[in-house]
Amino acid sequence: MLLILKAAIQVLNFEEIYHEYWKRIFRLCMGYVNDHDAAKDLSQGNICGCFSEIAKVQVGSISWNLDL
Repeated sequence: MLLILKAAIQVLNFEEIYHEYWKRIFRLCMGYVNDHDAAKDLSQGNICGCFSEIAKVQVGSISWNLDL
């Protein structure tokens, strides 16, 4: 089970996630701060935070930390 989860997470690499969601997250951040540089920083921080959480998979009451 653990090997399957690790393989699935490796498929979702950072670059794919970044390109898929960056524009949407950036527009949302711009709506809040109305500052291009601050919105870029917030967007990057959110994407990095989400990517680091992908390694934590919760199955029922069992939490797996896959330490990628």
